[in-house]
Amino acid sequence: MRNRLIFLMVLMTFSTFRVKSQDLLVLQSGDSINCKINSMDDGLIKFTRNDGGEVKNSVVSQDMIIAFTKNFYGVEDDYVSDNSTNTPSSSENLDRSMITVGFLHGGGSLVGIDVEFLPAPHFGIQAGLGLLGYGGALHYHLKRKINSSSVALNYWHQGIGPGYVQSVIGPTFVFRAKKLLTLQLGIGGIIEEGPFFEEAYKNRTEPDVILMFSVGLHFPIKE
Repeated sequence: MRNRLIFLMVLMTFSTFRVKSQDLLVLQSGDSINCKINSMDDGLIKFTRNDGGEVKNSVVSQDMIIAFTKNFYGVEDDYVSDNSTNTPSSSENLDRSMITVGFLHGGGSLVGIDVEFLPAPHFGIQAGLGLLGYGGALHYHLKRKINSSSVALNYWHQGIGPGYVQSVIGPTFVFRAKKLLTLQLGIGGIIEEGPFFEEAYKNRTEPDVILMFSVGLHFPIKE
């Protein structure tokens, strides 16, 4: 509530002045910056401002911002944060869900699909299924956005019915490029053996731990 009042006071104050800047940033301190926002990415806002007649390029962390308004003097787009320490950018708001398709996705299936949802910055919940398998995962992303790398705790259920081989739980590192490519690598412990377990490993030593890896393509779900 306090953040909203500060933002409204700044709006009323600056609406009485004619300035050349197009956008407005409001800091947690209550200060405001008239500027031109150039980009909002990786938790940073990059902008250009007029400082005593000199044009300067600057950067500020989104954690320091409680509100911003794009095209303030034309009032096209504005945002007020309810949680000033976790203010997502507009692009992050659009991409909170992701579909990944590929080899050993969907719980370690031969070919599978995973769907991940980001309920809060950094934290993701995933569920998937595929050709004779299903699974899920909890992700902690290194950046706020869903199209970023993460550390995950995975559950794989490989095989169904008489063809059920095993259930596996383990940690992995997931590399996710900004566009398309996803790679996953880690280890998992076998927590349950299925009816097809011995047949699957009949020509090799039955393991207690297996390598968990996958490769696929990811696509954001626009909201």
